[in-house]
Amino acid sequence: MSPVDNPALGENDYSSNPEALEQLHSSATGRDWLFLSRNPTAIPLLKRNLDKVDWAQLAWNKSPEAIPLLKANVDKINWFRFCLNRSPVVIEVVKENLDKLDQDHWHMLSQNTEAIELLEDNLDKIEWSMLSSNPAAIHLIEANLDKADWTELSFNPRAVHILKENLDKINWQVLPCNPAATELLKENPERLNWFYLPDDKAVALDLLKANLDKINWNVLARGHSRGIQLLRDNVDRLDLSQITDPIACIRAILKSGK
Repeated sequence: MSPVDNPALGENDYSSNPEALEQLHSSATGRDWLFLSRNPTAIPLLKRNLDKVDWAQLAWNKSPEAIPLLKANVDKINWFRFCLNRSPVVIEVVKENLDKLDQDHWHMLSQNTEAIELLEDNLDKIEWSMLSSNPAAIHLIEANLDKADWTELSFNPRAVHILKENLDKINWQVLPCNPAATELLKENPERLNWFYLPDDKAVALDLLKANLDKINWNVLARGHSRGIQLLRDNVDRLDLSQITDPIACIRAILKSGK
């Protein structure tokens, strides 16, 4: 079914979907300019309706065609959001307007995988906590480990080799959220906080399956998602005395597993 004809789509979905633009061009109503402004295929429509453009949303637009429009209206650019835009063309515009940036903007740039060259030239402006989660900035992090935020670094999929050499600095509670940390987790089960291990991450679910005796089953029952089959197969492990409505809980588990 075409997005245009899909009744499940709301107005915001309709406006932000490139396939709906033909109908939007010919329609005088129902234009959601906030979502249109970040739609990469809506630039011609936006150029003809500058008074309706949401400039904060346009700052997130990844279309190269949005850049001339923004450069012609520099005073309207939302620099906070613009610095999060991962288009290489955007970073060139940022370089031309460094005088408009404050420390909050540099915080956003520190997360941006396309801003590495700019960050290399402005080491004193880097927000190292934000940079620690940037997978494109590993060489900068390695050269400045004393500035690293180890919690953020524990999320970084490119930082596993650094984490392996600094086991005592890892945030083991968040490490299961790192998609590249599977082997590191399996090698160090004694360091994990099993109470908080998320069941919505494939790697964590594998660990739970291999360590049934360490699972807090009541906690798992509160937020079951990928772990639903695990719960269905081990309903007898629940401490029903600690559950407000045990019958409803078991019914929900069995029903969601079908």
